Amino acid sequence: SFHEIFFFTTALVLHATMAAFWWSGFPYDNLYEKDEKFYSVNQNLLGSSHITYPAKPTDLKEYQPEGIPDDWNGWMSSDQETIVRLTGITSVILLILVVVNTFYNKVVQRVKSCFFSTYKPNRQNQEIDFSQLCNLEKASLYIPQQRVPGNPFPVLACSISDIQPDYIDWKDPQDQTNYDKHSLVCDLKKLGVDVDGEKRLFSIVKQWASS
Repeated sequence: SFHEIFFFTTALVLHATMAAFWWSGFPYDNLYEKDEKFYSVNQNLLGSSHITYPAKPTDLKEYQPEGIPDDWNGWMSSDQETIVRLTGITSVILLILVVVNTFYNKVVQRVKSCFFSTYKPNRQNQEIDFSQLCNLEKASLYIPQQRVPGNPFPVLACSISDIQPDYIDWKDPQDQTNYDKHSLVCDLKKLGVDVDGEKRLFSIVKQWASS
């Protein structure tokens, strides 16, 4: 669905990307301590005009208030710098994976479908012949058809001359033996179209009686 494919994926990537900046500003007190002295500093890395990634406090040196030591190198401890660096690298890897996966699903798969079959059945063969169904009278076959607004019945998009009309999943109460008036094949034949020629215009639906 849309939420699973786009919303949550986008939210996850944005969260991972911003996590490095969130970790870099911890503990969000705008203080820097050195030699038992505290200095007011700017911890908003997103306010810098030249942001690097992963985030580094030294990027904000020119945005710091006056009075901080000249050898100021940020407020993060070595452990915090490691976490920020790992978080940033992880988010970049995640972003690359999402981009590659999206490109593969949308582009590569579409190009592949032009040359190879990409259909994969998601049902299991029950190893039961159609003719062996216990309730065969209510069974129906898959018949290509198209519903047309205003018509009480669908139009059949294939020839049903090789199947029993009883296996169509709907019934015409006026005539349950002849469905030609509902068939696109018959309509085209009346217009002079060679539907039985070398160029196949419709799918083939055929039924074999059980021996």
